[in-house]
Amino acid sequence: FPTRRSSDLIVGRKKTSVSRALAPEAGPSGAEQRFPAIICEVSQALIYHMPVDKLMEHIMDLLTGVVPMDRAVLMLREGKEKELTTKVVRIKNADLRNRNIQVSRTIINTVLEKNQAILISDIGSSADFRSQASVIKSEISSAVCVPLWNNERIIGLIYGDRTSLVDHFTEDDL
Repeated sequence: FPTRRSSDLIVGRKKTSVSRALAPEAGPSGAEQRFPAIICEVSQALIYHMPVDKLMEHIMDLLTGVVPMDRAVLMLREGKEKELTTKVVRIKNADLRNRNIQVSRTIINTVLEKNQAILISDIGSSADFRSQASVIKSEISSAVCVPLWNNERIIGLIYGDRTSLVDHFTEDDL
């Protein structure tokens, strides 16, 4: 990960909702059963030409229903400068609903520069991220950030985090 420090990106509460979480199933077979169903549901939404705003909302509902996370943000690049714009926010942890989500610019820049997803299972053990102001203020213990592609370039990303010190993201979540 890059060692340079960047400012943090503050994401307001553009759209906040609480999604119903699917009960976690034991073992990897649970994830193996859930993910194909979600891919099928997203494919159907694409086939039916759902409006983009509704499609993004639907995808985030599906994602946060399968991958437990306290906060999630979907951002798209827009405008001449292709700046990231918040499109969908999900806050599942009731204690966090009245706070703004702060997304580390270091995490976002790493995803954009390397053109790949990032899994930070334990932020406390990551020298690159544990000292970031947004990580400390938001009490983030684990984070994941995944680029969205259009077969040519990154058009956006999905960011998620957890504040629980017990539950960290895993490769299966990524």
